[in-house]
Amino acid sequence: MTAAKTGVDGYRIQPMRWWHLPSVRAVELELYPDTAWSLATFWSEISQIPKAREYFVLDQDKGSTEVVGYGGVAISGRQADVQTLAVKSANQRCGLGQHLLDHLISRALQRGASEMLLDVGGTNYPAVGLYEKAGFCEINRRKGCYRGYEETIVMRKSLRN
Repeated sequence: MTAAKTGVDGYRIQPMRWWHLPSVRAVELELYPDTAWSLATFWSEISQIPKAREYFVLDQDKGSTEVVGYGGVAISGRQADVQTLAVKSANQRCGLGQHLLDHLISRALQRGASEMLLDVGGTNYPAVGLYEKAGFCEINRRKGCYRGYEETIVMRKSLRN
């Protein structure tokens, strides 16, 4: 597990712990009120750290405990899968999502992954743009995977140079 890492303009990324879960869940409910992960789901995910999963929170580096974003990745052999990536509405569009995504990519590389996959709601244009900017390419579309989205875009990024 990695220690806290200072990042974009006074924000830091640190490993997600149980005491972060209420704040993480609040962000989840703000962004995805109809499809939010339950606390039990988050507990299940972080219980697999560090063996199969890594989850991180983003907060201000000035002693604040307010979670403004979070992300998680599952890593199995050469393949990494982004499980979740979210930034509070009030903190979006200032590079924090990119910062979290870069961190997940870095962790996947450190653990030997050579490719990363993710899926995103087809009409979640800001997220699709973020992933395309980071070098992800669409490899498939699926219907009916996410409630609230007509289709899901599956994206892939090679982590090899």
